[in-house]
Amino acid sequence: MRFFITLISFIMVLSFSSCGSTENTAQGLKTVLNVGKPEEKAHSLTVNLGEFTVPIEGIAEIERSGIYYPGLAMTESGLREKAGDYRGAVINSYKELSYRYAYGQLTSNDMEEALLHLITVLDNQEYFSSQIEKETALSAVYGIKAFNSGRWNEAESYLGNLLHDNEEPDSFLNWMLLVCKLESHNNPAEQKSTRSFYSAVRARFNSFPEYWYRGARSYMASVVLTENGISPGENISAIFAEQCINLSSDGPYSEECRSIIADGLGLPGMGSAIKSKTEIDNAIVRSFNPENPDVLNELLPLINLPDNTYTSYAVTVLKSTVSSPSHKKYFESKASSANGRLAERLRYISRG
Repeated sequence: MRFFITLISFIMVLSFSSCGSTENTAQGLKTVLNVGKPEEKAHSLTVNLGEFTVPIEGIAEIERSGIYYPGLAMTESGLREKAGDYRGAVINSYKELSYRYAYGQLTSNDMEEALLHLITVLDNQEYFSSQIEKETALSAVYGIKAFNSGRWNEAESYLGNLLHDNEEPDSFLNWMLLVCKLESHNNPAEQKSTRSFYSAVRARFNSFPEYWYRGARSYMASVVLTENGISPGENISAIFAEQCINLSSDGPYSEECRSIIADGLGLPGMGSAIKSKTEIDNAIVRSFNPENPDVLNELLPLINLPDNTYTSYAVTVLKSTVSSPSHKKYFESKASSANGRLAERLRYISRG
């Protein structure tokens, strides 16, 4: 049994234990590994995505179009393993884990367990035709483990040695190396240059919450207050943080992203009350389908915050809901039992 088959089985077990079902992660992806002998080169391999088939290099174009198929990275891992590209197989295995983790389908313990399992599997020489193949695969895992643990300099050292001359500028490996540079907080000029490269690879990672999270952290670290108190880096950080929340509102990065937004608004320690504008809109939709104004309870902490753009947006759009008698009654009831700023804003909303 090849190491890819062992690992994908292991990941499926983790998915069941963490989520109870893999139905959502498999939805829309039907893979056919159209491969012949193991020595075939990666460029001759294809993957069948339901109604169409693409060569392995076409996977990048799918990702750049903004489409994310859960399980696609694991499929690419298997294809690359069959072609003898163990470096690519390991990196794509971690890519699959990273997407699942970012969407809350795996825990941090699951991630670490999977990586330890992969090292155990790869340490068996029978999978490789040479010692160099084995060392390359293990080097990839050691770099990934360092990356996953936030040991950025160590990760960059391992991962940098894995680059090929024809490496795509927006490959997952290059994304990891960019993160290493961003998180290492080097001199401002180098950080600015790295952020430019980071923005340039956005299309391929548009649906990846961690892409937005790392960008938010980097721009927040670059904040320098101007004379009027507004920092461009601070504003961009909030944009990145909000996109991360929109993609995975209950994911592992959402709490810190809410804090980043709150800090940027001058509301330190109040991140738990922050809701993105998309979350506000979604809550309103859910309160009407079926009609259940109590869904809006989740917005009350936001409404109670000191003046800020997110609270102002929530108050404005909530005023439009009181044309519904049940919603109007809801706000009047909440206002009668509230105090101070919250009561005042609820009464304002209830007047429509």
